[in-house]
Amino acid sequence: MKKLFLAFTMSICVCLTTEALLPPLFQTADEIKAILSDKELSHYLHAGEVITTIQKNDRGYEIITNQHRLQVDVGYEQLDLPGPARFKFVFHEPSILSLTKK
Repeated sequence: MKKLFLAFTMSICVCLTTEALLPPLFQTADEIKAILSDKELSHYLHAGEVITTIQKNDRGYEIITNQHRLQVDVGYEQLDLPGPARFKFVFHEPSILSLTKK
């Protein structure tokens, strides 16, 4: 009985640690989905704008539309237990893109 309990406990521990971190591709995809679904994004960009580029940088992501450039900082929350990363966003004031192309 002790061996069964020990085996069960060990399998739970292994399962928890294997789900601790997402691979970078899936972590990035989760972050981008969360930014795009965040209601605060609509406070900074107009509904008629077209997103042309989302680029990861050292602070988070830069979103470029046909009218604006918006920096979104990503802050990661500390987790007590293993699991997918949790994060918060800080949206900066967008800068207007120049209408003239060089």
